[in-house]
This record gives sequence, structure tokens and C-alpha cells, in this order.
Amino acid sequence: MNKKVNSLEKRKNAMRTPSSASVRVLNGEDQGSKLDGGGSMDRCDIREIVITDTDLKRLRGLLGSANGWNARDKEHLEGLKVELNRATVVPSDSIPPDVVTMNSEVLLTNVDTKESMVWWLVFPQNADIDQRKVSILAPIGTAIIGCRVGDVVELEVPSGKTRLKIDAVTFQPEAAGRSLL
Repeated sequence: MNKKVNSLEKRKNAMRTPSSASVRVLNGEDQGSKLDGGGSMDRCDIREIVITDTDLKRLRGLLGSANGWNARDKEHLEGLKVELNRATVVPSDSIPPDVVTMNSEVLLTNVDTKESMVWWLVFPQNADIDQRKVSILAPIGTAIIGCRVGDVVELEVPSGKTRLKIDAVTFQPEAAGRSLL
């Protein structure tokens, strides 16, 4: 029972750590030796992320609303801004179905512990850890936006570095014809 409680606590901490923490996306085609300890994580390739024009517009609106936010929230917004600035933007109807977009449901696996988890990527006002809805402003949310199935993201959490592999996008609004979610 303690293991289960500790595991849940670690996941909750990963959702709350400042998003300005180090986040890297490892190229899905070039990870084999890096994931099994045979390569150096410091030499990983940073892969470009893809985001829809609709998500970009809504997320930029979120960034623009930062005036009344506290310093910690602004730090989270800065992490999101960095990710958006490096993204390739495509029309919503052209996004591949294996890309994590806003309001997507994603199956992730911790590369080190092999623990699997499912999260919905949502806007801050819809975040609810108990319902497995993680905010785009949480480190994991900022890390997975625009990534593809097979990518591995590495981020700092209170317990150290965590590597999460995107195993599946089990629901993507654009693929379901519901891009206005």
C-alpha cells in the first residue's frame, strides 16, 4: 500500500513542479541506446514539436492574461512560452493523429520504473489531478505538448530527473473531428 501511495505522490509532484525545469524531447528514432543506459542523455537530440494553429492562438491568449498572475504562475507561463516559440505550427485539420494537442488523452510510461499512466492535457482552469487532467502549465503538460508517439521527454521533478515515453495518443480532438474542444 505504501508503494502505491508513494507512486501517486511522485506523480502529483511531477504535475506541480515549475515548468521552467529542464525539459528535453528525445528523438523517437534515435533513443534505443539512450533508454537502456547505453548512451549519454546529455547528447540527446532536441526534436521540434508540432502545434495546431488553434491551440497556438488559445495558448497565446493564456500567455497574454498573465498580468494578474503571481510569480510562480508567471514562471509556468514562461516555460510554455519557450515551448511555443520552438514549435512548428500547422492547421488543425493537418495535425497528425499521433501528436499530443490540447485536450488529448495520452498514455505515458516512466522509462525507468516502467509504470504506465494516462493523462488528459487541459487548460489550467480544467486541471484536476484526481480526474487525471493535467494543466498545460504543469511541467509534464508543457513537456508533452506537440510531441509524438514514441518521443521521450525528460524533466526535472523534486526526486530528480524523470523520463516519460509517449506510448499512445488515445484521444486527440482533431483526429475525432472535435478540434474546438
